[in-house]
Amino acid sequence: MALIVVRTAERFDLNKVAELRAAAYGARGYCPRETGAKEQHLSAPSSSIVLVAEKNDEIVGTISVLSGKETPADKAFPEEMTGVRSESGRIISYGSFAVKTGMWEGSVGLALIREALSITDTDVGTAAIITNPRHSLFYKALGFEKIVHCPGVPELLGAPADLMVSRGESFQDLLRRARTGIPLYERKRRGC
Repeated sequence: MALIVVRTAERFDLNKVAELRAAAYGARGYCPRETGAKEQHLSAPSSSIVLVAEKNDEIVGTISVLSGKETPADKAFPEEMTGVRSESGRIISYGSFAVKTGMWEGSVGLALIREALSITDTDVGTAAIITNPRHSLFYKALGFEKIVHCPGVPELLGAPADLMVSRGESFQDLLRRARTGIPLYERKRRGC
């Protein structure tokens, strides 16, 4: 069984990251932005990090970790994020999360989430993520709460989205679990 390695993306990885994002989002019926990952990375604030997951030397997943005054969540949900920011200290946003089709069962997604959380500074008070409503239960299991649902966010090419946040002690607990290797959530068995 091949090991999943998560690392910070290098400049030479960014075209592969863009291809992976386009394929992963396209498989779900979204039309990803035409801008490539290299251009997004070069125009992104210096407070952003792109992580990649590799298996057998192939990039099979990616997630971005963004902090600063304006994150994608701020752009897509300005009113809601103003309220979140007024209640919180420093905010981090996780985005552009993509895993190669067929690789979710191999824990690639959880490895990326764990590393994204592991590199988050402990002085961050709140995490925000924009997700497709189909994925909201996954983030809820991690301790995120839904702030708002929008049937079509213009910044996401009209795709439906939920803004979810984790804050305070709940978020700090999630950071501790990520750093210590404790499972990020309990898997619940279906039916009895």
